[in-house]
Amino acid sequence: MIDLIIAYNSYIVNDFLKNFLILFYFDNLNKIYRDVTSRILLIL
Repeated sequence: MIDLIIAYNSYIVNDFLKNFLILFYFDNLNKIYRDVTSRILLIL
């Protein structure tokens, strides 16, 4: 039973970390995208 609880908790933590990394990654993608588009607009 304790093993099951530990497994469940680590699953939740892994899920949280995955979501956090995905959010962080997409946030950076957004920043890069904005930088690139602003540079392109400046060139134009």
